[in-house]
Amino acid sequence: MRTPVIPQQHNAERAVIAAILKKDGMLMDLAIAAGLNVNSFNDPAFARIFAGMLQVAKEGGRCDLVTLGTRLPDDAVLLAELHEAIASTVNFDDWTRQLRQAEAARMVRRAALRFSESAGELPPAQTAGEIAKLAEAIGEAGRIMGGNQTRSLREIGKAFADNIHCEAETIPYFPALTEGAEALRHHRREMHVICANTGCGKTCLAAGAVREQLKAGLNVAYFCTESESEAIFARIVAQFSGVSHFITQQKNPDRVRVDRFANSMQQVLENHAKQLFIRGCETRQNTPEAIRAEVKRIIHTVGHLDVIVIDFLQFMQPPPFLRSKSKLEQVDYCVESLHGIFNEFNAAGIVLAQINREGQRFDGMPGLEHIKDSSFIAQLAHTVSFLHRDQKSPTSTGKTRFYSRKTRNQNPFALELTWNGAGYDSEPLYNSEGL
Repeated sequence: MRTPVIPQQHNAERAVIAAILKKDGMLMDLAIAAGLNVNSFNDPAFARIFAGMLQVAKEGGRCDLVTLGTRLPDDAVLLAELHEAIASTVNFDDWTRQLRQAEAARMVRRAALRFSESAGELPPAQTAGEIAKLAEAIGEAGRIMGGNQTRSLREIGKAFADNIHCEAETIPYFPALTEGAEALRHHRREMHVICANTGCGKTCLAAGAVREQLKAGLNVAYFCTESESEAIFARIVAQFSGVSHFITQQKNPDRVRVDRFANSMQQVLENHAKQLFIRGCETRQNTPEAIRAEVKRIIHTVGHLDVIVIDFLQFMQPPPFLRSKSKLEQVDYCVESLHGIFNEFNAAGIVLAQINREGQRFDGMPGLEHIKDSSFIAQLAHTVSFLHRDQKSPTSTGKTRFYSRKTRNQNPFALELTWNGAGYDSEPLYNSEGL
């Protein structure tokens, strides 16, 4: 009888761990971007070491020999050997690809063995369920190995024909029957970049959009590179309550407004805890690779994500191999990576961005040439819009313009928004005055 062979790439597993150690953790972002996880390693010792590396990276530490030796004292000798095990890391991408392919093969093998061991003893209904699990494992393995990246022309044509008479699902930003709800047409896999001066309220605009998305039953992940998770949560609660989040910082706040804010907070926690995922700056998930890994983890938990918010672009961090490059190259890398993430996970992307100094001094309405530190936004984004307020107008009474400078798959728009003390309101689509 033939001895079962477990798919594995022992040499590649050893090389990946050694390469990360040799570069003092600088390759960890690339490993995460490639989708490596503990299950990618069949050798228990390598899986244990990589789990430690993931934890160190999550905490913002360096995956070097000293840090990991302290964290994993039982593996100190093996770590020292691995640190000197390779002379070059040039084949790192090939090694990670080999590990992912072996992981996919093991996944299918486990599912097939589970099915073969139980199929004969199960009633038909449960057998069908096991077949579905096996098919799911094969599909996931295909995605890992890149089998879902290409389609035949017939498949593409059929998908297009199926959608001819179907209106694509749009991602809401404003309440129904408002000018904003009518004007914006944001779909899955599309990137909408919203640009504004610091302090113009782009985070509040995004938080208001998240409110409408949660009400519509969508799952939303909000990544903030500037503020902590609590601050973003407070801004979203403010959109539900109509009370500014600053009320929590006042010495003698109005009791009625505080109660309204607290009640809205409780409602958000009760109604949307399984839909909303906030990752503030304290989580250090501010690189494209870390965001991709966290999105994948969330999807594994809840099944899917509908919207991913990035607040904001210019504070994202590049991987180590780009940190000696110009800011323009770093930001463009982040833009291209985010574009790929939105496509890969079938999610709508909202990216907040700053405008440059010239745009801040510009006597007029900023345009694409005023986006800070990026040339790829104008190329890759489906919609680029600007939030602009005349600095001479008081925030409490002045109108703020929200307008597009690039649109794809929707018409250009130009809206006037009103600040309500906590966020932005769009004008009603129909005027009921006099009825």
